Amino acid sequence: MELQEALNELRFLPPNLVADHLRQAGIKGKRQSAHQCPVARFLSEKTGQEVSVCAFDLGNTNYFYATPPAVAEFIRLFDAGNFPDLEEKE
Repeated sequence: MELQEALNELRFLPPNLVADHLRQAGIKGKRQSAHQCPVARFLSEKTGQEVSVCAFDLGNTNYFYATPPAVAEFIRLFDAGNFPDLEEKE
């Protein structure tokens, strides 16, 4: 699956539904980690490539995209600890 296609699964969801989508996919991650946050792991799993994500942009070694506003808001909320059930335990 292409990165843009995988991103479309999350693009138009509000942050709470991004969280629900990640929960249903069984994805967890680490706060403040561009490579290990739930969105990065979800996109990496879907594309088969390592994806880096931050609240401003996302991409792999070949492409960079602007992070959609709702996904960026989810990342900010996740990094602030608002979705503890999606945090991978050490």
